[in-house]
Amino acid sequence: MFNYALIKNNKVVGLQSSTNAIDSPDLILLTKNQIVEINSNYDSATNTFTAHVIVAEKIRKISKGAFRRRLTLNEKVAIQTSADPIVKVLDEDLKASEFVDLDFQQFIDGLNYLASQNIFTVVRVTGLLVDGTQAEQV
Repeated sequence: MFNYALIKNNKVVGLQSSTNAIDSPDLILLTKNQIVEINSNYDSATNTFTAHVIVAEKIRKISKGAFRRRLTLNEKVAIQTSADPIVKVLDEDLKASEFVDLDFQQFIDGLNYLASQNIFTVVRVTGLLVDGTQAEQV
């Protein structure tokens, strides 16, 4: 049995098997245990295949609810019961926002202020700013 990768523009667009050898410039004979996937890249100079890598876009805008779910109950209570007017303004700003932009500098500064008031730790702020998930995305 002969196994081939069908190559178009240095990309695997199909796989084919045959009981007979096929002579075609678009077909690359695969070795017995070679595993190749559709969309793999093919380098004709080295006769090697590399997997096609899909880079997932980072999610940096999440819903307000998703951000609030990242907070612990104690953190929410500390924000809600704070007598500090800056903490109150930061909470109001969050409530007035349509979504949370994890890269928005004023938001990051606000979290750092909350850390300076011992509502969060600096390490916790870093954790709150991790990329969002599909479920958190707006």
